[in-house]
Amino acid sequence: MKVLFVCSGDRFCAPKTVVRNQGLSLERVGITIEYFCVNGSGILNYFKAIPQLKRKIITFKPDIIHAHYSYSGFLAFFAGARPLVMSLMGSDAMKKGVLRFLTRQLSIRYSKLTIVKSIDMKQRLNLPNAIVIPNGVDTELFKPIDRGEFIKKTSLDLSKKNILFVSDPSRVGKNYSLAEEAVKMAKENNRKLNLVVLSNILNSDLVWYYNSADMLLLTSKWEGSPNVVKEAMSCNLPVVSTDVGDVRELLIGVENSMICQDNLSDVSRCICETITKEKRSDGRNRIFQLCIDSNAIAIKIKNEYLKL
Repeated sequence: MKVLFVCSGDRFCAPKTVVRNQGLSLERVGITIEYFCVNGSGILNYFKAIPQLKRKIITFKPDIIHAHYSYSGFLAFFAGARPLVMSLMGSDAMKKGVLRFLTRQLSIRYSKLTIVKSIDMKQRLNLPNAIVIPNGVDTELFKPIDRGEFIKKTSLDLSKKNILFVSDPSRVGKNYSLAEEAVKMAKENNRKLNLVVLSNILNSDLVWYYNSADMLLLTSKWEGSPNVVKEAMSCNLPVVSTDVGDVRELLIGVENSMICQDNLSDVSRCICETITKEKRSDGRNRIFQLCIDSNAIAIKIKNEYLKL
C-alpha cells in the first residue's frame, strides 16, 4: 500500500518530527510512505502548492492521501486527493469562526476518515464520526538509561533539580510565562530548582535530557495528545501538567506525576510535591498498558487504511 503524507515542512522543507515519526512507524509495518511538504507558513502558501501536489499525486499514484493538520487537508482536497484521510492536531481544535466551520465541513463531507488525538478534541470539534488515535511514542528510543550513559550527553548541572520545559517559549499556547513564574515561586521552598528550556534540539537527543532531569513541566493552554508527555513517561520521568488534551488519562495511576490547575499557586504546589519525593515515575508501564507505543499505533492506522 502506498500512502502520501501531506504536511507542513520545516525550514528545510522536510516533514516535521511528529509527522516523520509516524511515517517511519508505518513503514515498519509495511506501508510505503512518501511526503509532500508545504514550504512556508500561512494559508496562501498552501493554495499556491495545489498544482505541485496534483503533479505529485499523478506521479506517485498513492492508494491514500493522508493530510496532517487542517490546512494540509484543504490543500489535499483542492488538489483532488481521493480517498482523503485527515489527522487533526491539538491546535486545530482551537480554531474559531470560518476556519472552524470549514474544518468541520471538510471532515464531515469529504474526508473518508478523520483522526483526532484525544476525546477532548473530538468533543471540542463536534466530530462524532472521528476516531481517536493519539501519536505513538518510540519506546525503543525513549527508554530509561543508566546514569553513566547520559551524564556526559547533556549540559545539565546534576547538583540542581532540573525541570524541563520542552517547547518554544514564544508559542502562546505553551504558556511559558506560567511555567517560569511557577518555578520561581517554588524556588522559595527549594533553591535547587532550575528551569531548563529545550526548543532547538533534535527529537532523538531528548532521551538524554528526560533521563537526566528531575521533572517535565507542561503548562499549555491546549493540546491534543502531547508527545513530550508520552516521551517523558516512556523514560520514567515525573510529569507535572495542566489538564489539557489526554494528559489526565495518560497519567492515571502513574506514580509521582500530577495534573495541576491552570494557575500559578497550584502549578507551584505540584512542582514542590513532585520534586520532594525524589523518585522516578513508572510512566513507561502506562504507555504499554494504553497500547500507545509507536508500533501499536502504526498497526491501528494501517488497519484503518485497509478498511478504506
